[in-house]
Amino acid sequence: MKNIMLRLIASTLFLCIGMSFYLLPSAEAHSGTFVFTEVSSKDQDLYVTLRFDTLTALEIPGDIDMKLDGKLDEEELEAALTTVIRPYLEQGFTVKNNGTKLSMEMVNSSMPNPNIVRLELKYSADEPIDKMEIHYDLFFHRAPSHNNIGTFRLADGSTQEFILNASDKVWSYRFSDPAPSSWATIKDFVSLGVHHILTGYDHLIFLLALLLVASKWQRILLLISSFTVAHSITLILAATGVVTPVSRWVEALIALSIVYVAVENVVVQRAMQYRIILAFAFGLIHGFGFSSVLREIGLPKGHELVALLTFNVGVEIGQLAVVACVTPLLLYARKQSWGAASQRYASLMTGVVGLYWFITRII
Repeated sequence: MKNIMLRLIASTLFLCIGMSFYLLPSAEAHSGTFVFTEVSSKDQDLYVTLRFDTLTALEIPGDIDMKLDGKLDEEELEAALTTVIRPYLEQGFTVKNNGTKLSMEMVNSSMPNPNIVRLELKYSADEPIDKMEIHYDLFFHRAPSHNNIGTFRLADGSTQEFILNASDKVWSYRFSDPAPSSWATIKDFVSLGVHHILTGYDHLIFLLALLLVASKWQRILLLISSFTVAHSITLILAATGVVTPVSRWVEALIALSIVYVAVENVVVQRAMQYRIILAFAFGLIHGFGFSSVLREIGLPKGHELVALLTFNVGVEIGQLAVVACVTPLLLYARKQSWGAASQRYASLMTGVVGLYWFITRII
């Protein structure tokens, strides 16, 4: 009975993997997951800048894609500002001062590049700003795991980071309060790291492709350790500005790494030492991908090292949680008569998804 249950669970795993690969190509690894918010104050005014990708913009309810081509250009953005975007922001992005809702003024809108929308907003108060609150309820109707990654820039140059999501839609800051402790930074950046890896589908599929041919726990630990050391190196280099990678090429190379490992799984059998080196080499590329969020929001002044290390810890926690869940079933499947065929099928599907991502990211 036990063996039947294990076989049923493992078969279900492979079936879910195969079915999910048909659904994943329509979603990029990071697109549509984040909105980046910058907040600053001057006198009795609050200035807010929102940045998000065009795929996210197209999820705003209403007629934005007027050309019906699945894309957004500056002409369409301008046409939708008053009738679609502004009402959506007024309803879902509320700023308060001492409990009083502030009126929103649309200062500017632009597309710094064909894939990014930038909106500049101004909120004016009738009295000095003391307790500021941001109430956020945008994009959750299409993406429940959506996050708003925010930075509040104070007059002295210091920053306060905040994260808004479906379970925590309100952030407040009182100007008279002391600066938050390092613990607040630790909590936020660990959470951000966990979320980043769990919604980074290309990283997870790459890990799965690596694990599909591993036959022992010891080998799996060596592969994961090699990958972890490598991506930690490049994450630190990119987040601290030592290296500035081109995001488009990084994302394309991440997709290509999936294709390469998937093809190897099916076509050739490499020695374990080679796979460890391969995991390290591709881990260097994936580390640049992990650093994308930190490059966007910057590291909090005075807590740079804490934020960097705890974000990496969060990535590792999420990564190990996934590995711990799938590895026992993968090892069990390898011992079954149907295991080899199922693993070849899973490898082929990872390769198809990786190839699709590579082509779309290059284009």
